[in-house]
Amino acid sequence: MDRLKWFFAFIFVSSMAGAAYLDEISVLISGSAPSATNPLPVRLTDGSSFISALPVTDNGGSLTVDGTLSATQSGTWTVQQGTPPWSVSQSGAWTTGRTWTLLNTTDSVNAVQSGAWNITNITGTVSLPTGASTSALQTTGNTSLGNIDTDLDVALSTRASAANQTNGTQKTRVTSDGTNDALVTNAAPASNSYGIAVRPISLELSTFSVVTTATVVGNNKSMLALQNTGTSVVRIREIWVINDQTTAVTGVAGLFEVRRITSFTGGTSITPVSYDSADTLPAGITSATASTVAGEGVLLRSGVWSTDEWGPGTLDTEGLDHANQQLEPFWKQTPNGKALTIRQNQGIHVKFATNSTAGAFNIRIVFTVE
Repeated sequence: MDRLKWFFAFIFVSSMAGAAYLDEISVLISGSAPSATNPLPVRLTDGSSFISALPVTDNGGSLTVDGTLSATQSGTWTVQQGTPPWSVSQSGAWTTGRTWTLLNTTDSVNAVQSGAWNITNITGTVSLPTGASTSALQTTGNTSLGNIDTDLDVALSTRASAANQTNGTQKTRVTSDGTNDALVTNAAPASNSYGIAVRPISLELSTFSVVTTATVVGNNKSMLALQNTGTSVVRIREIWVINDQTTAVTGVAGLFEVRRITSFTGGTSITPVSYDSADTLPAGITSATASTVAGEGVLLRSGVWSTDEWGPGTLDTEGLDHANQQLEPFWKQTPNGKALTIRQNQGIHVKFATNSTAGAFNIRIVFTVE
């Protein structure tokens, strides 16, 4: 190192607090000033040994750091917020033991759940997802179930247990309860029986028939009319037109029609008769022959019958007609179709639509009420 020349131009000594400060060091290495390609080796010492890290202290003041500061947490950090906001980017796992105040509109914390979280000390309102059950709704539901359970003669839990058929210890039986009802029970051997009473509901409706016999025909005459001014529903099941003329007359080919009407007045009243004496004809259902109808409407059925007399002996047209009339109704409900329905303030009538008074017929209407 015979070429190494040292030159020190120095030294500035300050009397402040008894400390000495290095003001300037000029070094020539190999006759050249230190540079990026001619560095000056330096080693630090604490006065007794060399050290590898440079201690930094703010000496009671503050330090300004430009750029990014990498820090490893150790012990307890006391952080005092200065002028907000602080820009913090999360990276890795953070261990937090302090309370952070986040701005409602701009701040957020990404959290990944692990294990059980205990959330306490929440103030304000927490919005539930759409459709979530509240405590009030659950209380209402529990109250309703409790009322149902109280109203039953046997608790729901008991019935559910008795109805269990999976363990082979229960049996099912259907017995009579002494009436027209059937008692269905499910019970374990040597225990009380619980069940329900099953009552058959009859599909038979109250049925009535109204008949006018040996009724002489006439020009546009209402042979039989039926009207409903009440609230019941009348359903026409059958309409019969049968030749009752047995004495000699010169008959005609008579046209019979079934038409809707709104009402009728006058005529000879005929009371419908029930098929079951336990059934009562509802109010507002009336019938008459030779009445004056109003609101005659749509044609529902028409047919032509001879009005000549019929009788035993040689088979003729009237005899053949009479046989058919006795076997098949003039009108009947179509299978799987609706009945001819007469609601409130509606009616029907069987009309003789030919200008003749020769002949007499039996007209019959069969209907049910609901």
